[in-house]
Amino acid sequence: MKIFTITRSNNKEWHSANAELFINLETAVKEWNIVMLLHGAELWQVEDARQEIKETGFILFTYTDNFNRKWGFSLQKTKIKTS
Repeated sequence: MKIFTITRSNNKEWHSANAELFINLETAVKEWNIVMLLHGAELWQVEDARQEIKETGFILFTYTDNFNRKWGFSLQKTKIKTS
């Protein structure tokens, strides 16, 4: 089974890293675009995201917050095994 994940982490507080799981790319891109809107970054169309993930394996967004923490957000397809 394949799902899509958005992983968020920073370089100072590894305990704050988290991942969100999505069954389809449309829902994942919708959530991704919320993050992009908060940071004034470029929004993604589903087909563009699908092509980027196919070519590079992920989409990456980084920024530095007011506490000088470097944040990384990645959107990627993840294969999981179900029993």
